[in-house]
Amino acid sequence: MKVFIVDPDAVRRADCADALSRRGHEVVARGDLGLTEELPIASIVIVAGPHLVELCARYRRELRARWILGLGELSLAEEALAGGADDFLCVPMSPERLALRLTVAERSGAIAADVGGGSERADPLGSILPEISARQLRAIFDLVPLPALIAGRDGEIHQCNRELERMLRQRAGTVAGRRLAEVFDAREVAALTADIQTVSRVRERELSLRDRYGNDYRVAADVRWIPSGDGYIIGVFTDITERRLTEEALRQSEASLRSVFEASPDGIIVHSEGRYVYVNPAARAQLGIADSEALVGSSVYDRIHPSDVARARARVAKMFESGAPEPVQDIRFMRSDGEVFIGEVASIPATFMGVPAVISIIRDAGEQRQMQSQLYLADRLATVGTLAVGVAHEINNPLSWVIGNLGLLADELDEQVRMRDAPDHDPVAVAASRARIRELLSRTQEGTERVRRIARDLGRFARPDSGDGQRVDVHALLDSTIEIADLQVRHRARLLKHYQAVTPVLGSEARLGQVFLNLLVNAAQAIAPGTPRNNRVDVYTRNLDDGRVEVEITDTGCGIPPDKLERIFDPFFTTKPVGEGTGIGLAITHEIITAHGGELVVESQVDVGTRFFVRLPGAEIVDDDVPRRVIREPSGVVLRSARVLVVDDEPMIREMVSEALARHEVATVGTATEALQRIVSEDWDIILCDVILPELTGAELWERVHAQRPEACRRIVFMTGGDFPTQLLGRGLSDAHKLDKPFSIKTLRSLVERFVEDGPPPLDELARASS
Repeated sequence: MKVFIVDPDAVRRADCADALSRRGHEVVARGDLGLTEELPIASIVIVAGPHLVELCARYRRELRARWILGLGELSLAEEALAGGADDFLCVPMSPERLALRLTVAERSGAIAADVGGGSERADPLGSILPEISARQLRAIFDLVPLPALIAGRDGEIHQCNRELERMLRQRAGTVAGRRLAEVFDAREVAALTADIQTVSRVRERELSLRDRYGNDYRVAADVRWIPSGDGYIIGVFTDITERRLTEEALRQSEASLRSVFEASPDGIIVHSEGRYVYVNPAARAQLGIADSEALVGSSVYDRIHPSDVARARARVAKMFESGAPEPVQDIRFMRSDGEVFIGEVASIPATFMGVPAVISIIRDAGEQRQMQSQLYLADRLATVGTLAVGVAHEINNPLSWVIGNLGLLADELDEQVRMRDAPDHDPVAVAASRARIRELLSRTQEGTERVRRIARDLGRFARPDSGDGQRVDVHALLDSTIEIADLQVRHRARLLKHYQAVTPVLGSEARLGQVFLNLLVNAAQAIAPGTPRNNRVDVYTRNLDDGRVEVEITDTGCGIPPDKLERIFDPFFTTKPVGEGTGIGLAITHEIITAHGGELVVESQVDVGTRFFVRLPGAEIVDDDVPRRVIREPSGVVLRSARVLVVDDEPMIREMVSEALARHEVATVGTATEALQRIVSEDWDIILCDVILPELTGAELWERVHAQRPEACRRIVFMTGGDFPTQLLGRGLSDAHKLDKPFSIKTLRSLVERFVEDGPPPLDELARASS
């Protein structure tokens, strides 16, 4: 028999080969066999060394040997036998023991002999099946549903069935007597004949077949060698021509698809089992990678922002489960230099290079998002601009009130001084004057508070977007919006509020405020001015059963005709007269609500009115861990004096803060450069810093302090009329580090008292670590 030995032990390998050669075996021995090398065919394979288990498994899987023997330590025996070995010998062992083991296996029938005649045992089939004729054998063969044949050792076809004759386009009985090389490719037949006589069975061997008209086919052969008499071959064949043509067409299709991918201006990646299979040039440019080989085979999730990985995995799993594409979604990717960009990703499940995969098209949305944000802001400011006259009126009214009261206050002070200087002044009159002064001061403060609220409400709409992840109090936002839109509404209708919702929503406060402002202004403009008692604008909020929050804005205006109702969300379509509307307000409103995962529905009837329904996903109500600012009432306990640094380029602000905090040690500076020098070199309990400064902005000052004396950043409180500067978002600052302008003396003193009593609030460590 042909024996193949793989053993890195040179002495043992030589001794075993010599012992088996003396017993008549044809022996080939090697010191090693790579895991990716083609396996030599042999009757018996003896395997030892580091790849013992893997080689046994490969030989069993590929059917390249009749009998497999493993040599090694006892600890490997069970794994080798489970993997594919027929027997196992523990080392050390003698070559004679190995040769005896092979003899026992052969005589026991564990290894079939190469040729017949070596056994005197009676053929068990002989007593069951009588001698059958060629005609009877043919009849049996014709029952086989696949093409089949019997051929001798010399390659002559002794018998075949009708299915094979049909495949060859031959008449019945004309194939028997021909040679295999006349029907199949001669070289393939020679290789198959040699292999089959060694390993006894070959599965799925691909062969070329030609019919009588010269048409070529590809078949998969399942062939067995029967070592009876001179030995013969039984083979069954499956036509795989269609499969191979399909695979070739698929390869050509994939080649064409690659050409399209290569030319695409959008990034395209193909990934399977979470790893890159293909990356087109545009995607390489997006990710900052020069060579696709650096990506292929690596994890696709390594290039996705950590915060989006779980969402991306769930998206892929859902596609493989459903077999359907996923809609476009924003996913953050990381370039090779660490820069993050937002990609609009559309994905479909597909078969690529013969394996299940996902094809994702990535469009860098950074520039588009910037333009979109600018468009939103422009529309927001245009809406506020529409209200500018009314807003000016709303500010001028309390300002007139303040100015008038200040004039009366000055007169009353002069009068009180005159009365007190008189030798016979009336104490009752002086007391009445003091009461009058307190009343005038109270009126003045009320007027300034009204101006402060208007400025705050305007700030909600004029500031840039701060992101979609905020928890938004719908009622507070609606109240601010109604304050801004009030002048547009009050001369046309009565505005009534019906608040029932208890759940906040998750989104962008600025963008949702823009939505409500657009809807309120549209509701007002749908009503002719002059009869406010006869018209209404109603604002409802309610919680829906599906967890969403619904805001309904209803008017009793002119309504929208049915033929125009379906177009009101189209860009640049307007029902207003020329010059009164841009046509983008409702289009942007619809886009904002859709981006929030919400729904915008409209119902309208001409001469009756219009109802808009804004439905938004509700946010879970949780206790916020962000430190809250608490306005403390004076405790009566005298606290220690604090060191306070005031940084503001407005002298009147510096002077006012200094006087308000007279009991503390207060220093003031007008420039950021001087402030930086004093912050780095001196200790301060609290640093009150304006956001807009000459030379350096408040944000730039904070960054320099963070670089030179980071522990001082906790003590900086920004005096601002809006949000934190965008440069400082994600730096761990909370509302405890902000003092909203305009602020009262009571609020200012309470803030300093809290810093003295409790110390400065910490920066959020998680936010700083991720920045």
